[in-house]
Amino acid sequence: NKIKAVNTVVINNNRLIGYNTDYFGFIESLKINNINLQGKKTLIIGSGGAAKAVLYGVKDLGVDEIHMVLRKKESIKDHSIYISKFFSFEDELDLRDYDIVINCTPLGGANYMESCPIK
Repeated sequence: NKIKAVNTVVINNNRLIGYNTDYFGFIESLKINNINLQGKKTLIIGSGGAAKAVLYGVKDLGVDEIHMVLRKKESIKDHSIYISKFFSFEDELDLRDYDIVINCTPLGGANYMESCPIK
């Protein structure tokens, strides 16, 4: 509900119910790999449904300082109270300033190998 992004729809008693599995997938992958984010400085790249799920995930795991790289700040406005600082894709960032960097864009994936936002 709070994420305001759906990636799975279930029909239950003739009703469509939407869920976001990205949140739970993100949390579980951290648990499986024994990664503790509490108190870590975190950078999230992207502002779509996966980025919103990750934003709530890192917040729920105790991250206090969350920075985001996105094209349009308006795309995350309902969730911006949790974000310490915003950057655009044109800004140059030193990733060594962060304990964890999470890419929530398709860039760098199979169909976007030449468009990775991280250099």
